Amino acid sequence: LEGVRWEYDGFGRMTERHDSHRGTVQRFSYDDEHRISQVIIEGDAEFTRAEYRYDALGRRTEKQVWRRHTRNAERTQYAWSGLQMVGECSDSNPDAAVQYIYTENSYEPLARVDSRGGHAEVYWYHTELNGLPEKVTDSSGD
Repeated sequence: LEGVRWEYDGFGRMTERHDSHRGTVQRFSYDDEHRISQVIIEGDAEFTRAEYRYDALGRRTEKQVWRRHTRNAERTQYAWSGLQMVGECSDSNPDAAVQYIYTENSYEPLARVDSRGGHAEVYWYHTELNGLPEKVTDSSGD
């Protein structure tokens, strides 16, 4: 990508991402298990920082994001069933939730259901033969 430069540490982890087009720099910190624990964002009009928390199994359980002109972080929590992330909800949208549905007895994603109040929107995953998502479409195929 033109105008984007990455820096890595001795473990091969990305430590910085510079985007000259947007004028932003992201600095990445990691925990002892090499998982992203914090991202400091400079030059972005909206966000300044993100922090991540994990459980004993290494599953991301929470993300906190700080916006430039607010004091409190927006918190997103993630729900798991075994090693499948099955849902997420956010403090910033308490009436909304996201549910992930998988192909039976596999880790292959099938759909994402975004619900708010009494309305739900389904997004379908189209995967490669190995189960990795290739594209996502809504109910009308877009």
